[in-house]
Amino acid sequence: MRAEPPRLLFVVTEDWYFVSHRLPLAVAALQAGYHVAVATRVRDHAAPIVEVGIELLPLTRLRRSSLNPLRELAAVAELAGVIRRW
Repeated sequence: MRAEPPRLLFVVTEDWYFVSHRLPLAVAALQAGYHVAVATRVRDHAAPIVEVGIELLPLTRLRRSSLNPLRELAAVAELAGVIRRW
């Protein structure tokens, strides 16, 4: 019986930030045998994430500048659901 690889989930508000700041770390984790995913708001940088073999988990409610408690609660609930399904 083969064990599942360890899992690593990055949670980042913007896909461009992940690509510019965390992609090399995620690729290194892939090369080390991890199953890597990123939960983020997807804009223009999905291709470089998926092309290297990282699973992309889109978030729609997460915002960098929101101060609305109800919106923040909805974002937390969305993230919890993504984590549960992953």
